[in-house]
Amino acid sequence: MEKKQECPKGAPAWMVSFSDMTTLLLVFFVMMLASGEVPEQEMRIIMSAFSGTLGVLSGGHSISEGRFENMGQEIERLPSATRGKMLSKSLKRAVSVFKPQITARQVRVTEDERGIVISLLNDVLFKPASAELDYEAARPMLENIRLLLSGLDSKVRIEGHTDATPLEGSSAFKDNWELSSARAWAILHGLLSVPSQVGIDESQLSISGYGSTRPVENNDTPEGRAYNRRVDIIILRENS
Repeated sequence: MEKKQECPKGAPAWMVSFSDMTTLLLVFFVMMLASGEVPEQEMRIIMSAFSGTLGVLSGGHSISEGRFENMGQEIERLPSATRGKMLSKSLKRAVSVFKPQITARQVRVTEDERGIVISLLNDVLFKPASAELDYEAARPMLENIRLLLSGLDSKVRIEGHTDATPLEGSSAFKDNWELSSARAWAILHGLLSVPSQVGIDESQLSISGYGSTRPVENNDTPEGRAYNRRVDIIILRENS
């Protein structure tokens, strides 16, 4: 009688490769979810393929819907790659929204280690040595800023800056520190006052004044001084 061949113990060798492939696909889809490239509903459909018989992971576990929900929470706690992408999209959007003012040299949009910086040049918004906001001139800019902030949970700092020219004795302000702080407050007040259907979380906002201590251009030229007289709206990075 022919002797029966015994089946080897353990899982077939092909299961190792299949498990590796499944794990790599899972990592790929998790990265896509973290980057925001795939809508949540579509991601749920994709992830459902990993449950049940196809869910061959370490130890033979499958991904249940409950674990999928927890996975989303874990992704939120990952290093701020997603937040960084949101800021990059906001930068592109800001450049597009403020294109007319950028062309007219009334607004600058940049990005640095703090986050996205929208610089409103003061000469179009305030009279010399004054913190009284020209609301009609400022309104389009303020409306655009509210739109940019909608949907973002980032903190926003409003910074007032001046050039290095000392204030004259007739000014209502003691020095450039007071003037820059008052102009930052005027922009904040205007931002909260402008009629808009887009809400804004006041707890995310803060103001500060730096006088002439943080120039972005050389104060030796009229053009440089004009760029230094500004109010910066900064959409802060997570750790700023």
